[in-house]
Amino acid sequence: MTRYILLFISLFLALKTFGQSKEDKIKIANRDKYLFSVTAENKNFVETIPFTLVNNLMFITAQIDGINYNFLFDTGAVTILSTKLQEKLQLKEAIRNTLVDASGKEQTEKFYTLPVLKLGAVNFSNIGAAAMDLSKMSEQFCTPIDGIIGANLMRSCYWKIDYKNKVLIFSDKKIKPAGKAYELPFEENFSGTPLVKLFFGNYNFQTLFDTGNNQSFNFPDSLYFKSSASKNKVVQRGSGNTEFTLYGNKNIVNHAAILDSITIGTRLFKRQVVRVSPSPLPLLGNKFLMQFDEVIIDWKKHLIHLPSEYHPEEPLKTLGFDPLLADGKVVVSYIWDESEAQKQGLQLGDTIIAIDGQSIDSITPEQWCVLREVVRNKPALKLKVRKKDATEAFYELNRYTLLE
Repeated sequence: MTRYILLFISLFLALKTFGQSKEDKIKIANRDKYLFSVTAENKNFVETIPFTLVNNLMFITAQIDGINYNFLFDTGAVTILSTKLQEKLQLKEAIRNTLVDASGKEQTEKFYTLPVLKLGAVNFSNIGAAAMDLSKMSEQFCTPIDGIIGANLMRSCYWKIDYKNKVLIFSDKKIKPAGKAYELPFEENFSGTPLVKLFFGNYNFQTLFDTGNNQSFNFPDSLYFKSSASKNKVVQRGSGNTEFTLYGNKNIVNHAAILDSITIGTRLFKRQVVRVSPSPLPLLGNKFLMQFDEVIIDWKKHLIHLPSEYHPEEPLKTLGFDPLLADGKVVVSYIWDESEAQKQGLQLGDTIIAIDGQSIDSITPEQWCVLREVVRNKPALKLKVRKKDATEAFYELNRYTLLE
């Protein structure tokens, strides 16, 4: 099945790394006390819960005070509660700390201690969590988001992501791979997120193992274009506002490319799709991991188990542009260079007022979510748009393979 490229989602959100000054040591001690003190109350457990994939990201049900909530499973973040949920629970501030998102933006956030959060039949206690407004993210994802399960909770036990059956298996005992698997060592960053070693184009560097990123790989353009990989001819350029991070999004220039080879740890992978952006952070995302039937994360021994066999991802398909809902209007938020959409004159900021004859001049988030699913895999679309000068224009666009 072809996939409609909607959003580059990078929900990495980590504590800022500190040095060895007296003040920094205090912040490290506070991290250990308030964030790394999560415990699983159950003993000798092996629990299985389902997850749902939305835009290549995993969502699970978490229970607080007997009520079910929708949480994103994100190895690249600390645990987060929506401000709405935090206010409902009437949690009191414990500490403040600086967080950094995938765009490199820093912001000081309040942290709270959640007494108990339940996943399946397992109770996790003493959970340090930031509180953030997740309403915009919920609107763009077309799913309610009450919070994020982050690395500071995950590191309290062992995890298996079963992509084939769409379930998470977690235990206080070691989980063994089902078949032959490769052991990928990792280090933890300041927030507990795994850091793995990658090698491509004469560069060796650490990258974040981030299930909150919905792409395969996200490399800083400052790194990619200095490497020998930049000589790769299979590269496409685009621009616009299509990246979504926890601290907002903005118009940027992106590139999509196919790397002939990339080494993760000591394992070589051929022809992997990568995204190149101004982001300062190299990320290994969930779309790469979805090529495997299962992924096991062992925080105790700092190992990630990847099966020997994997299923290469399908070619990227696009209509040459991406839409985004903004203030009740569907606008052209991103355009690929040299695409038919660009050649025909479609421009960033154009308002889409009809798709295949169906008027969307005024549309609710709920209506857009339904329509988006309908058009996601259509091979062709007819668009009616309103230009910035209030004139109207028509476009007929066919879906094509972006990287060939």
